[in-house]
Amino acid sequence: MATAKTTAKTTKTAAKKPAAKKTAAKTTKTAVKAETNVKAFMDQDFLLDTETAKILYHEHAEKMPIIDYHCHLQPKEIYEDKKFRNLAEVWLGAGDRYGDHYKWRALRARG
Repeated sequence: MATAKTTAKTTKTAAKKPAAKKTAAKTTKTAVKAETNVKAFMDQDFLLDTETAKILYHEHAEKMPIIDYHCHLQPKEIYEDKKFRNLAEVWLGAGDRYGDHYKWRALRARG
């Protein structure tokens, strides 16, 4: 036979179950909402996590030229805006120059 305590526990447990269902439904709705708010992988603010970073980049750095001080091109070729025939000529050099010695070393190491 059921006692008064057992009946009270059963009633409390039954009352908690619908709340658990509501929580699960709420979690599912939140997950669906989060999926729809996913930011594009490489948008205009890629790697800019803070508002300060976005302001600094878009208002200042975005307009500046990209300067690579370690590109292994001759300064004269950059200044004269030399047009290369293909990527191999840029990387390895043509007959009139040596190209990037690091790439030559990698090619020799790999046979």
